[in-house]
Amino acid sequence: MVPNGIQSWMLANAAAALAGAAASSALGSLGPSLVTASVAMALCWLRYGPERGWRVGLANLVTAMRLFAVLFVLVVAADSGIWVGAVAALVYAFDGVDGWIARRRGETSAFGALFDMETDSHVVMLCCVYLVVAVGYGPWVLAIGALRYVYVLARWALAVRDVRERRTSFGRILYSLVSLGLAVGCVAAWRPWAEPLVAAAFLALVWSFTPDFIALGRSRSLDDRVERGRLESDAPAPNLEASEHVR
Repeated sequence: MVPNGIQSWMLANAAAALAGAAASSALGSLGPSLVTASVAMALCWLRYGPERGWRVGLANLVTAMRLFAVLFVLVVAADSGIWVGAVAALVYAFDGVDGWIARRRGETSAFGALFDMETDSHVVMLCCVYLVVAVGYGPWVLAIGALRYVYVLARWALAVRDVRERRTSFGRILYSLVSLGLAVGCVAAWRPWAEPLVAAAFLALVWSFTPDFIALGRSRSLDDRVERGRLESDAPAPNLEASEHVR
């Protein structure tokens, strides 16, 4: 079971990631996004990890190291698109390794799955911010990293309880394609042919997320109908005797 309070953290994390990306784009600096990603994931690790007997485990360490590698290269080698792209590609290539380790070592947990998902989201967002700030892509690239966070906030805003995020094989393939586009896009010299690849990745991601947003709307509508039915069933029965006197 996921630790208590993690939903509140997910909402704060999504809002902070979006705010950090917007601030980085406006200021032309990687700083805000680097800070929000570092602080949010550190709080997740320290606050919710130890609950319910959770232990660090090798799998979760691998997940944390993937995020640390991206943060590190963006701090020490942001001027080298080759280095940033190479590290990003390596981090993307290792996606799934942590899950394989967890299954092999009996370290699977709901927290580990969530920690991996949030790490993937931050890595994608950081790469998007890098493309805008350091390579010169338009702010539209931020939408690639923002889609998942918008989904998290939309689920909360609509008060949808029963819709969960999907983790499908197709989604993994799409994530790999998006990751490849972002990694290649980090190299400024490759931008003429990398930008169409990034744009295609964005359109593919929008197509992938569309059913999830539609499911949110349908679930909200269903919840509304269920609630109306409950209110109607709880309403007091009409006073037939009183109605006879009115006649």
